[in-house]
Amino acid sequence: HQIQYPLKVGIILSVLLGLTATKIVTSKRLEFFREAGSGYNLNAYFCAISILSTIEHSIQVVISAFFASWIRNPVASNVSYYIHFLLLAWITVGWALLIPMVFPSDTVTLVAGFFFAFCGLMFSGAFAPIQYHQIYEGGFKEVFAGWISPTRFFYEALAVGEYRCLPEQSGYTIEPSSINRLTNSSMTIVLGYAGHDYSAVRWSCSGWYWSVIPVILIGFTIRYLAIGAMHSLYRGQQAKKSLLYVMRRNARVAAVTLIYCLGFVALFFVTTWLFVRDQPFEEPEPPSKAEILDRYGFFS
Repeated sequence: HQIQYPLKVGIILSVLLGLTATKIVTSKRLEFFREAGSGYNLNAYFCAISILSTIEHSIQVVISAFFASWIRNPVASNVSYYIHFLLLAWITVGWALLIPMVFPSDTVTLVAGFFFAFCGLMFSGAFAPIQYHQIYEGGFKEVFAGWISPTRFFYEALAVGEYRCLPEQSGYTIEPSSINRLTNSSMTIVLGYAGHDYSAVRWSCSGWYWSVIPVILIGFTIRYLAIGAMHSLYRGQQAKKSLLYVMRRNARVAAVTLIYCLGFVALFFVTTWLFVRDQPFEEPEPPSKAEILDRYGFFS
């Protein structure tokens, strides 16, 4: 199966990258609490560490993608490796920024390691209890896997990208000019991949990029949630009253909090809609009997 290599590379990279990325928050935790208590702008602090961490780990991931593609020598485009590796880094760093905002610093390494390993395997679609067939049946499992598994889209994107570069006789692809096979008869669909994008069975060696926009928005939403966690949790260590206390006494804070929550709900629903909707696809119609006879010269 084409998914075996992405599975090995993806889970190793996700765990190592995630554990490394958490240190940029945990190593400066005391300084953060001190600066927060002094009234400095926390949003500027978060944006700075988010941009710095994303750039730093993206460079590491590009190097990893180079060696991964060199070792694998994929049949599909090498460009797809770089794109999907960067998207994996984007989501992983997002979670690595959120987890230290929620959990105490002495448990961050344990929680992060367990989260990236467990969720990256069990809810990715590659293994039971949630597999691709179940994901594309829709419902809670699809939404849960899409949000909670850092590697959910990485595995499938690389596997499908290579499957669709195989020749039509392999059973995984269908030539655009083919009119004798239905799309859902290809092995790609039979195995449960690309349930929302049937164009994945059309032969191409350029890769598969259905998940790019949803993954970008998932990573952004996780960072958005991390900002909220930064402002609402551990306020005592920041020399601040609880958020509920401040909201009751300050209408501006209450309004900003409400707007933030509405923004999160909007991001969640828009992003979810993007990865659960079916992409437009028209099945080629088989020729009529008259067209078949005409093709063979019976009406010439």
